[in-house]
Amino acid sequence: MRICFLLIVSIWCFNGACQEARINKLVRKANALSRFDLVKAEEVIDSALRLCAPIKNDTLRAKVLLEKGRIKNYRGWYKSSLEYALRARKLFHNHNHISGLAASFLLMGHDYSAIGQYERSREDYLKALYLAKKINARRTIAEAYNGLGNDAYEKKDFETALSYYNQSKAYFNELKAFLNVADIDNNIANIYSEENKFEKAKKAYREALKTYISEKNKNSELYIYYNLAEVLRKEQLYDSSLYYLNLCLDLSLKSGSFSNIQYSYEGLKE
Repeated sequence: MRICFLLIVSIWCFNGACQEARINKLVRKANALSRFDLVKAEEVIDSALRLCAPIKNDTLRAKVLLEKGRIKNYRGWYKSSLEYALRARKLFHNHNHISGLAASFLLMGHDYSAIGQYERSREDYLKALYLAKKINARRTIAEAYNGLGNDAYEKKDFETALSYYNQSKAYFNELKAFLNVADIDNNIANIYSEENKFEKAKKAYREALKTYISEKNKNSELYIYYNLAEVLRKEQLYDSSLYYLNLCLDLSLKSGSFSNIQYSYEGLKE
């Protein structure tokens, strides 16, 4: 009886390990898909959530919940994203999982920022920054600085925004995260656009666009088309502006992001 019992336990443990490996693989796949197909990414992460139901690994479940929240955020469902971030944060907190906690606060910051609650988003970005610095989680540090910069930009505090963006860009350059460097260049170009420095803005947007196209990052590519269209509209170059907005709309419809589709139509309306 003892031999059979140990054999059953060893098989169960092996199967459990395989299950966790499969879940981690699905999370990575969902993350990669979120760059160009949010609908498919959500289908994949939902599969991971179903596989999580019987396992007792809370931190892995929290990781899946957090990825689900990120995809909800990308699709423009910010309140739903916030719910997943809060569920993940609770599990990470129970296990004193610092990197998970930092990532949860970061996502909450993104969600509150997206719905215009900038005081709450700033609070969560600063919590994410504090925790990430404790463990030198440089990517989270960089993303938190970028989030703080975005909030300052929305409040028209361009000097503060530029300071945060440059701190973020320094970390991303250290990480050789060139897609993220392009994101920051896009954000800095937005400041040029607001200050009516149109030639500098267009140059910066097109530099970022080269990176997005080479890396096949369709979601970020559509943002550049929208931003270029906005600059061209300000310059009263309407045919060129419409050209980029139609490219933006086409990619938005393919991505499944309702917020991006909405922005595209608002640009076309203008």
